Amino acid sequence: AVRLGFARLVTHYWSNAGFLADGALLAGADRLAGVPTFLAHGRADISAPADVPVELAGRIPGAVLHIAERDGHGGHDLSTWMSSTLDHLARRASV
Repeated sequence: AVRLGFARLVTHYWSNAGFLADGALLAGADRLAGVPTFLAHGRADISAPADVPVELAGRIPGAVLHIAERDGHGGHDLSTWMSSTLDHLARRASV
């Protein structure tokens, strides 16, 4: 059931071009100034090039970008970084 739901969701977004015009995300990225933004990406991800999150992070003031050099579309380094980042945010929020 989970795989079917995931496939349905992915198919829906891909068939609708993600609901954003080309370049819309990058063009409006500066509006995220002041919103804590953390981006993580695997350099070896063959389905999405790393230049996209690099450019996006460069357009969001204060954004933090982590590139996992050996990971692809997921992996140990990405999971570890995301987990520690979320732990940090949770501790900061509970102060």
